[in-house]
This record gives sequence, C-alpha cells and structure tokens, in this order.
Amino acid sequence: MENFDIDKFAADVNNLFATVKEIIAAVHNLVGSIMTVFDKECAFCGELHVAAEE
Repeated sequence: MENFDIDKFAADVNNLFATVKEIIAAVHNLVGSIMTVFDKECAFCGELHVAAEE
C-alpha cells in the first residue's frame, strides 16, 4: 500500500459522485419531459415540467 495516493483516490471519488449526480439529473429531466407529454407530474419531483420551446 505504499504507492496508494489518497489525493488521487479522493479526486476519483469526487468525479464519480459528480458523474452520478449528472446521470440522475439527466434521468430526472428525461422523465419530467416524458410526463409533460402526458400532462402528468414528474415522478421524481411531483411537479409538472414545462415543455421546452423549439
């Protein structure tokens, strides 16, 4: 274990958490957008998302 770099490990864990957070946000936006088509509240936040204008 003498080659273990705690700073690199901490950075990798932080990057992992940031990536997971981005994935959760993307899934939330996807679900919210799909539910908007059916005029239903988002299963994640319970709010009606506003359809994006093109």
